[in-house]
Formats: sequence, C-alpha cells, structure tokens
Amino acid sequence: MRYTKYNTITGELLGWGKGEQSQIDRLASRNISVVIDDIETDVKNKYIDPLNLSNGFIDRPDHSMTINKTTLTADLVDEVIISNCEVGATYEISGPETYLTGTLTDTTLDFSTDDDGVFTIRIEAFPAKKGIFEVTAT
Repeated sequence: MRYTKYNTITGELLGWGKGEQSQIDRLASRNISVVIDDIETDVKNKYIDPLNLSNGFIDRPDHSMTINKTTLTADLVDEVIISNCEVGATYEISGPETYLTGTLTDTTLDFSTDDDGVFTIRIEAFPAKKGIFEVTAT
C-alpha cells in the first residue's frame, strides 16, 4: 500500500512510502499523518489541505518573486534585489564561505557581498514553490 506523509498544520508533503498497514499504524503512533494513495506523489510540487483531505493533492502555486540582476560587483555596495517576497518567508543564502538563513520581515531581500563566487539564494513561503536564484559576484 502506498502512502504520502504530510505536515498536519501546513499540509506540506514530507515524502512517500510503501508498506503494510502495520507500518502506517507505526507512523500514526509517532504522530506522522499519512494519506493512502496509489501513485508516487510529487512531494515538491503538491500539498494537501489538512483541514479538507477530500480535496486531494493540490498543485503548489508558482512564486511571484523577481530578481533585478544575477551578477554584481563584490564590493559590498552593488546589490541584488529580490522583490515580491512574502513577509514571513524563509531564506537561505549559500556561497563561498557563506551560509545565512532567516525570515523576511519585508517584501524584498537585498544581497551584497565582498566575496567573489557563485551564491544561491532560496526563498520559500509555503505553499508557493521555492524561489531559487543564482547570483555571480566578481
């Protein structure tokens, strides 16, 4: 029997598996909720309404974020601006000798650096799909 695990608060899909009823019962005993399904669910692009499971799996909407440019001068003055972010979205910035995470308190994320290299900026406001931007600093 196939099943999909999900977060009972947000509806985020956590993964899928295949097993007997006893395995599903063990998951339930650890407070992991599951939906029984017949297919391998696309957990990155779907979610479920935990208050209305009968709606089934729902497509995650695309994000509406935009980036003003993908290259910048590594001088701590030039900056990349990602707009149309959701307040409360989480972000992660990784690059050479850099790893930053946090929660946005505004609708933009401004990024500058004095390190050369390629940086990946990930922003997520569930249920919208994660925005992933690659920036090169020289």
